[in-house]
Amino acid sequence: MDEAEQHVQYFSWMIGEQSKVMIATSAFSTGNVYLHMCLVLHVDKPFEMLEYIQGQGRARHDGASALYYTLVPTKQWKEG
Repeated sequence: MDEAEQHVQYFSWMIGEQSKVMIATSAFSTGNVYLHMCLVLHVDKPFEMLEYIQGQGRARHDGASALYYTLVPTKQWKEG
């Protein structure tokens, strides 16, 4: 997906036009607030606690409750 398509998908998601799901890296949460985001799912342990806390703080700025989960694998990831 090129940068232009990423912007189209992002803004479409922001206004709720298409999908209600956004899969992204931790950089996605940096400096953004998402009123309609009701679930934050972290996969694996966070590299830095600050990133983890910031990611959780991006959800539900509309006053409703949000859910936060961290999925930590029971086995080591294999590279390659």
